[in-house]
Amino acid sequence: MPLLFLAALMFAALARAEQPGRPDIVIFLADDLGQLDSAPYGGTDIRTPQLAALAAAGLTFDRAYVASPSCAPSRAALLTGRYPVRSGMAHDQFRVLRATSTGGLPAAEITLAEHLKAAGYATGIIGKWHLGAWANDRPQHHPLDHGFDFHFGLMHSNDMNPSDKPKPKKANALVEQDPAWWNAALYRGRELLEPRTDQTRLTRRYAEEAVKFIGAHKDKPFFLYLPHTFPHTPLFASERFQGSSARGIYGDVVGEL
Repeated sequence: MPLLFLAALMFAALARAEQPGRPDIVIFLADDLGQLDSAPYGGTDIRTPQLAALAAAGLTFDRAYVASPSCAPSRAALLTGRYPVRSGMAHDQFRVLRATSTGGLPAAEITLAEHLKAAGYATGIIGKWHLGAWANDRPQHHPLDHGFDFHFGLMHSNDMNPSDKPKPKKANALVEQDPAWWNAALYRGRELLEPRTDQTRLTRRYAEEAVKFIGAHKDKPFFLYLPHTFPHTPLFASERFQGSSARGIYGDVVGEL
């Protein structure tokens, strides 16, 4: 859907959020997921029964448009309802913030989380932020400074802090990666939990944290933003899902999601 229409839907949701009986809101976001790789859109090669159940109980849309094909600017557009060029998050349509980038979502931008927090919602993000790498000298780029009460996950893409060791010969999008080669740092809020997290456990840990967040806020309206790390490469699936799909590691990852 055009971004303008998406923004209209967001603000329609905000208007409803001000009323009694306010709905809980969960937004799932998955990097690099093909439309035809899930059951609601005709996919048959990968089992996605939970997405099928959500679609059966709600609505599906056969046309959708984002403001950029890249991670950071598309996230900026989703959370602000504005073209990312207006917030400085897209010098061109392919702008991507790196782990070493000093920029990020400006403090002046008003996010969906800030709107909903002002309306009395508990707000949380679990997953990949990628709107500014946080550091002590740049606290304004942390999700906790953009309307979120709770944060758990990676600050940027899982391929942006590789090891200084030689890259595995088979490290590509279709072959399971060497987990020890990637330094994906996991945070809870501003606390560094693991400088090199086990990416085979990320999807399940995100789900567990999401369940805890929902349980902790079941008596008040909540907004949970769940931008998954996968299927952005490098690809990892837990032991339970490894080899479960005819589509290789990509199918295993999507099936676990």
